[in-house]
Amino acid sequence: MPMHADLILTNGRLLTLASRSARALAVLGDRIIGVGEDHELRSLRGPRTRVIDLHGRLAPGYLADIVVLSQDITRLRSRALLDVEVDLVIVGGRLRYRRAG
Repeated sequence: MPMHADLILTNGRLLTLASRSARALAVLGDRIIGVGEDHELRSLRGPRTRVIDLHGRLAPGYLADIVVLSQDITRLRSRALLDVEVDLVIVGGRLRYRRAG
């Protein structure tokens, strides 16, 4: 059975510690299961996946989109990144996801 994300954020500007940029992020439960270009995460979209278009911009008059992670990813070794959880997602000034607990 294929794995489908609960939430996919598309058309964004994502900061990664990898050498490449990313425009999309997929979340399943409290885990990030994919980071990459929009087309790279299409296979993670299922019938119940919520997809939010970030519109790729931050400018005066727009609200910041924020993802809060459980750990400071700038201080982790690469293997520890697999344990990072998504605590909170705010898009367009609205709370879109909050990890239970």
